[in-house]
Amino acid sequence: MIFDGGMGTMIQKHRLEEEDFRGEEFKDHPKSLKGNNDILVLTQPKIVLDIHKVHIYSLFYVFFLFPLFYFLI
Repeated sequence: MIFDGGMGTMIQKHRLEEEDFRGEEFKDHPKSLKGNNDILVLTQPKIVLDIHKVHIYSLFYVFFLFPLFYFLI
């Protein structure tokens, strides 16, 4: 079984603008940072953490709750 969390799709749902990617850390950076999802770990850590939480809860459901319900039926 392969799990692809769709990180890019989840980030796009937040409709982030250039300023969101820059944050305070890169406000004077000379190039555009929009679309550089890796930099969000530094500039928008809450968004990245929330996305990871969704993925962890999904995996918990698939591996623990779903088999439990399957055996109870």
